[in-house]
Amino acid sequence: MTALFELLPHGGQTVEKEAFGIPFSLAYDGARILPFDPGATLEPGENEGFTYAYLAGMVNRSGWCSEWWGQNEVRGCYNKRIFIGDQLGSALFIYKDWTQEIVPLVFGLNVWNYDLYHTKKSYETYLNTFESPYNEPFASDPAAKRLLDEALLLNESDGDKGLHYMMCVPLKKKPLMKIILAPAEAKADDVFISGVTLAREGHVPAAGTKIVDPKIFLNRSYTDRLDRLSRRLYQYLDEIPSHVEPVAVEAPVCPSVTFRGSNIAELYTNVYNLNMDDMAKHKVDSDGMTHTSTPGTANFGLYIGLGTFRRGSSSYASHIWTRDIGRVLTELAFCGATEKLLAAASCLHGYLDCSSWRFPRPNWKRIGNYCELPEEMQQLTAGKENDGHASIMIFMARLFFSGITGRDWVHAHLDKLTDAAEWFCWQMDCPEESNFDKVLYSDSEASAQTYGGYDLYSNIIACYALRAYAKMAAECGLDEQARRWKAYGDRLYDGIMEVFTLDSERYGRIFTDNTYDCWTHEYKRFGPLFLLSDLETYDPAFAGGELYEIARRTLKAQTDDYLHPWSGRQMGYGQGYLAHLLAMLDDYGRFTESVKAAACYSYHHTDVNYIVPEGVIVHPSRRYWFRNCDQGNAVQQAETCKIGRMILGLDDLSPESGLCLVPRLPDDFTAVETKAYPVVTFKDGKRAQVKVDYAYERTENGYRVLLSAHEPLAVNRVRFGPFPAGTARFEGCGEGAEVRAIGDRVFVYVPVKRTLDKLNLSVAAAGPKA
Repeated sequence: MTALFELLPHGGQTVEKEAFGIPFSLAYDGARILPFDPGATLEPGENEGFTYAYLAGMVNRSGWCSEWWGQNEVRGCYNKRIFIGDQLGSALFIYKDWTQEIVPLVFGLNVWNYDLYHTKKSYETYLNTFESPYNEPFASDPAAKRLLDEALLLNESDGDKGLHYMMCVPLKKKPLMKIILAPAEAKADDVFISGVTLAREGHVPAAGTKIVDPKIFLNRSYTDRLDRLSRRLYQYLDEIPSHVEPVAVEAPVCPSVTFRGSNIAELYTNVYNLNMDDMAKHKVDSDGMTHTSTPGTANFGLYIGLGTFRRGSSSYASHIWTRDIGRVLTELAFCGATEKLLAAASCLHGYLDCSSWRFPRPNWKRIGNYCELPEEMQQLTAGKENDGHASIMIFMARLFFSGITGRDWVHAHLDKLTDAAEWFCWQMDCPEESNFDKVLYSDSEASAQTYGGYDLYSNIIACYALRAYAKMAAECGLDEQARRWKAYGDRLYDGIMEVFTLDSERYGRIFTDNTYDCWTHEYKRFGPLFLLSDLETYDPAFAGGELYEIARRTLKAQTDDYLHPWSGRQMGYGQGYLAHLLAMLDDYGRFTESVKAAACYSYHHTDVNYIVPEGVIVHPSRRYWFRNCDQGNAVQQAETCKIGRMILGLDDLSPESGLCLVPRLPDDFTAVETKAYPVVTFKDGKRAQVKVDYAYERTENGYRVLLSAHEPLAVNRVRFGPFPAGTARFEGCGEGAEVRAIGDRVFVYVPVKRTLDKLNLSVAAAGPKA
C-alpha cells in the first residue's frame, strides 16, 4: 500500500497511523499527536507522479473560537474570533516550474473545530474542552446538520484531534517541489495539521471522498453554502423580524410589561417578561437557595465558543456569585416577585460567615456558598469581594425599602445586618490587614481578581450599601448604627472623589477607574450615577448635584475613547450598564440604540430564544453575532431587565415625597404599560406596597400618562417627554409646570402632589418652536 504514497515526515519521534484508508506519518510525544509548526515547509523525497495530497487534522489549533474577557473588542482586536468564512491559513503547493496552487484554509469549509464541538477521547486528557461537546443545533436538527455537511469539504472519522478530519486536494500533473503550511497573519490561531501524505498515480480516492479543488477559491463557488450555514448558526441584524408575537408566560409570577411601537419594542417585551419569569422561578428555590445560572440552561462553549451550544448545562447553577445574585434579587424585589425573597435573605445571611482563609471575618465571598466549594476554588475566591458583598447588602436594603420587611425584621436580623455593614468599617479601620488607602482594596473582577486592586465600582457600591443600611437603621430607631454607618459611607465617598476623579484639561472633572480588570468596557466608571437608580432617584438631572455633572462630562471623555451602543461582550457589565447610564443622562439617541442592542442580542431565529446570554461575540462588521457562555447568567440577565424598569420609570425611591413618574420611551417606542405593578408608599407611617395599572404613551404631539392605583397613592410629579430641542410652548401642563432642557431634548415636569387612585394627564407641544 505504501508504494502508492509518500508520507511527509515530521522531525523527532514519529508513528505511522492509518486513517480514512490513508497512511500518515505523525509526530508523537508518547501521549498525543503533534501538529506541524505554523509555516512548516514540507519537501517530498521525489518530485513527480503525485496526484492527490491528503492533510490530516484540519481543525483550529487552539480549540478556541473567541477570546476570554478583556479589552480586545474595544481596542479593535478581533484576531481571536473565528467565524464561518474566516481564513486561518493556506496550504501552498509549489511546483518545480515556480508556479503554485493556493488552498486557503477556511473555517466552515475545510477547517472545523474539534475541542469544543466533539467529545474528546478518554486519553486526550491534555485537552481542556470545558465540558464539551457543544454540538447543537447540529446534533438534534437534521436540516442544520445538512447545511454543515454541505458546507464542510472535510472527510470525518471517529478519530481524535489529530485524525478526526482529513482534506483531499487534487494536484497538478507536474513535479511538486514543496508544500508550505502558512498561517494567516490576521488571526491569532492557525490550523492543526498533523500529517500530510502524497498519493501517486494509480491511487483513486475512496468512493464518497470529499475533494477540495483549488479552482473553487477563484470563483468562490462555496460562498452560498457558507452563507446558509452562517445564517443558521448566527443571528444577523438584517434577519431580526419586522414583527414579533408576544410569548405568553406560563403561570406568571412577575407583573407583565408590554412595550409598543416597533419590532424592537415587541422583541424587548418578550426578553423582559421571559427573563423576569426565569429569574423568579429558576434563580431562587423555595428554601432560598439561589443560582447564578439557570439549572439546565444552554451553554455556548463557555467564553471561547464558536456559536454552537449544549443543552442541560449546569454552568454556574451550583454557585451563588454574590455580585450576580444581589442584582437578581434586587430586581425581583422591585417588580414584586416576593414569594421566595425572605427565604433567600435568610439563606444568604447563613452564608455570611468567617470561612475565608484570608479574612476570617463575616463577609460574603465572591461565591457566597464558598464553604461548599472545592479547596482549589476556595484558594482563588477567598479575597475581598467588596462589590458582591455590597450587592447583597443593597438587596437586603431593598427588601426593607420596598416594604417587604419592616422594623421587626430588621431588629430580628440585626446581628447579621451589623456584620455585613461592619465588614466595610473593619477594612477602613485596619488598613494594615485590608490594604485600605482612602478607598477599599478589592479582590474582584472589577479590580484585578486573585491578587486584587483598587477600583471605583467596588468602592461606590460599598459606599451606597453603607448609606442604605444607615438609612434603614435610622427608620428603625437604630440611631447609633445609623450615624456610624453613614459616617463610614461618607468617609468612603470622600476617598472615592479624591482617588477616582481627574480634573481634566479637556473635559473638566471626570470619573476614572482602572482598566486592568477583566470586563471589556469601561462603563463601570459610571457606577456613581447609574447605581442611584436602585437607591435614590431615577432622575438625577432633576436632582442635580456633582455626580450628575461629573458623569455628564465623563460621558464625553468615554465617547472620545470608546463608546458603542452595541456593547454586548458582557450583557450586564457592558450592554446593561451602558443602557442604564444613557437613560440616567437622557441621551435618547444612544439609549434607543442600546435598548435595540439588548433586545437583538437576546434573540435567535431558531434556537433557545429570548433568554439573555452572558455575552455575545460580534463580527467586526457588526452585521451578525453568536451568543457566548450560559443563558440566564444572573447579573447579565438582571441588568438587561433593569432596562425595562428604567423605561417604566416608576420611581418610588423617595416614597415620603410621593411617587415620581419618570418614563423613558426609546425613540422607536410608542407606549409602555403594565398592570398590578408594585410601588412603595407610606401607609400609617410604614412603608407598604400599592399595586398600580399604568401606561405611558405617545399622542399626536405629546404624551399621556394613565395611572390607576389599587389603593390610594401619593404622587409627587410626572415628567413628560422627550420633546424636540427648542420646544417651548405646551398644552395641558397646568400651573406650576417646569420646562427643562436636558441633553438634546426638552421635558415638562408637572407637579401632582396629592394622594389619588386615578391619574390621567396629557401634555403636548403647542405651536412652533421658540
